Amino acid sequence: MRIHNLFWNCHVMVAGLALVLVASPALADCSVPISSVNTSNNSNVVGSGTPDSCTEDAFNQAINKGGTITFNCGSSPYTLTLNSTKTIKQDTVIDGGNLVTLSGGNQTRILSIDTGNFLASSPTLTVQNITLANGYGPNSPDSGTASGGGAIYRFGGTLNVINSRFINNAGPASGQDDAGGAIYSIGTATTTIVGSDFEGNQASNGGALGNIGNNLILVNSTVNGNKATGTGGNPGNGGNGGGIYIDGNQQNVSLCGDQVNNNQANQYGGAFIRVTYQGNPTTIDQSTINGNSINTPGGFAAGIYNQGGNLNLTNSTVTNSQAAGAIASLVNVVVFSGSLNANNDTINP
Repeated sequence: MRIHNLFWNCHVMVAGLALVLVASPALADCSVPISSVNTSNNSNVVGSGTPDSCTEDAFNQAINKGGTITFNCGSSPYTLTLNSTKTIKQDTVIDGGNLVTLSGGNQTRILSIDTGNFLASSPTLTVQNITLANGYGPNSPDSGTASGGGAIYRFGGTLNVINSRFINNAGPASGQDDAGGAIYSIGTATTTIVGSDFEGNQASNGGALGNIGNNLILVNSTVNGNKATGTGGNPGNGGNGGGIYIDGNQQNVSLCGDQVNNNQANQYGGAFIRVTYQGNPTTIDQSTINGNSINTPGGFAAGIYNQGGNLNLTNSTVTNSQAAGAIASLVNVVVFSGSLNANNDTINP
């Protein structure tokens, strides 16, 4: 991703003063593209009813079987800390029953799909009713291991996330295209996220979500308090997209009913950055983007930065953005080489 010099080439700049000011949007009424998988008759179960039975070895055996995986670790919340990344090689559903947390212990990436094929749409990984926490996507560019995606790394394949939480996951702190503290998705298939929460994640770009060349659908979810920790942008060492980072052509990018709040970046797109090259639209509907910030002087678009395609913003708010040292017209929303189509929105400081 290469970001152009916006001070000279910006086609649309939404000023710090209100561009459109109307009533705040009502509760979201978004079409939900995927539903939870029914796991009631599942036989591939980790554990036999006690916490001690829910071991990493038992989880390894379940991953090797594939299909649907559930847990029986007792009636109380349970955290399984992993010592190695679990690689998904076949269609798999992992359902935590709203009790299970998979942890990387701040040292290990939790889950990976790595087909080696940018165009591959299978296998499909579905995670639902689960928490993924303290995963770490290593900074090892010379080892052949991908950098980023502390909780989930996807290269090829398809990813579905439903009713799940991603807490305090991390990718590399610095790097031009290292991204996705929680999830890093690469390849032309789709990452679909519904009813899920991302909080306290960080990486060089895309504190919560990093995306290269893939379709992204985010519905009824929160992306709150995440950080893009790199510096210098691209070319440079990142710092783009405190909450969400998207780069590449021909994607469907759609957000509906989302809360993208209080995220921080050092360069561009405190909440959200998208760069595309063929005019692909970005649609944000019934969403709140509030209190996001750029921390380093010289950065801007603390709310939304969109380059190379049209930004369709409807029934949404972009408010309380802060950018250190930026002039007012570069604080909230910046659209380069495209147009802003705004309808029934609130955009102000």
